[in-house]
Amino acid sequence: MMNVCFLQALMRLLAPYHLHPSRTLEPLPQKEHIKENQFLNLVTCLETFLGKGEDVTKTVTCGVSVVLRTTQEERMRLWKRMDDLYDHRSDLTHGSKSIILDADLDDLWQITGDFVASMIQITALTRIPHACADTTPKPQFSQRSH
Repeated sequence: MMNVCFLQALMRLLAPYHLHPSRTLEPLPQKEHIKENQFLNLVTCLETFLGKGEDVTKTVTCGVSVVLRTTQEERMRLWKRMDDLYDHRSDLTHGSKSIILDADLDDLWQITGDFVASMIQITALTRIPHACADTTPKPQFSQRSH
């Protein structure tokens, strides 16, 4: 639950803006579609971490599945769910009429929160040994004259 709270606070901070795929922040129009905008921003958050490659949909769905699940069965279930959510994102982005269900938005909040928390943890775990290696005192040996 803490992951979702962190993301909600971050989203409130960025609420007056919409993050476009070009990674630029633009002020939102007065008549904002709140659920749709939240949905697009959450997907954009995942794309920021994973959106490299020719098939962004496959990269994002696979990346989220591998990071958040351990068994093949769990990964396939999450992959299918992410694929469905990404279809909604495509409908919104490309102008097809799409209604965002509360359950879909709730799932995406949870998935994105868990993913961001995992990325923070992975980053911390990989940086701590390197950071400590640089600050660990090293013994100084003086040379003796013969």
